[in-house]
Order: sequence, then structure tokens, then C-alpha cells
Amino acid sequence: EEEREKEEEREKEEKEREKKEKGEKEGEGRGSKESGLDALVALLLEEEREEREVEENEEKEVRENEEEKEVERKGKGKEDEATNALNPPEHLLRSSAEIAMEIAAEFMEEILTQALRTIEAREEEEEENERFR
Repeated sequence: EEEREKEEEREKEEKEREKKEKGEKEGEGRGSKESGLDALVALLLEEEREEREVEENEEKEVRENEEEKEVERKGKGKEDEATNALNPPEHLLRSSAEIAMEIAAEFMEEILTQALRTIEAREEEEEENERFR
């Protein structure tokens, strides 16, 4: 009886051990599947992150190029202004010359008007002086 009980116990232990081993194998299988899925998810996330980085870098490059072009345009505009100030275009020179002529004509008119008044005033004085003589 004792031997039979021992035998039954051994069989029980062996069955339990087999169950544990089987469970561990299944667990390992599940674990490996889960770890495989985790690895796949991690890989996909990594690829997505890299794609985002590439897109962000491209966008950053485009922005920098646009800013560079804007700076060049502004610089070119300033260069053009400086060039125009030193060597103004012909149409601006003509209009400036016309303006200068108009101003000069106005001054000449005022000067001549003053001179005429002065001459008239002197003539009147001379006439009055002659009358008194």
C-alpha cells in the first residue's frame, strides 16, 4: 500500500510537472508571440518616428530656404535702393530736373517781381524828388 501510495504520488508529481512544463511551453509560446508583437509594434513606431523626423527636417529645410530667399530679396532691394540713390534711373533724373526747374522758375519769378517793385519804387521816388525841385 505504501508503495502504491508512493507510486500514485510520483505519478501525481509527474503529471503536475508535465502540466507545468506544458504550461511553461505554452507560456513561452505566448510570451514569444507577445514579445514578437511588441517587437513589431516597436519597429513600426520607430519607423513612424523616423518618417516624422524626415518630414520635419524637410519642412525645416523648406522654411530655411524661404527665409534665405526673403533675406536675399530684402538685401537685393536695399542694394537697388542704394544703387538708385547713387545712380538714379533716368526717369527719376528727368523728374528731379523738372522739379528743380520749377523751383528755380518760382524763385526767379519772385526775384524779378521784387526787382520790378524796387525799380518802380525808385522811379516813383525820383518823380517825387523832381516835383519837389
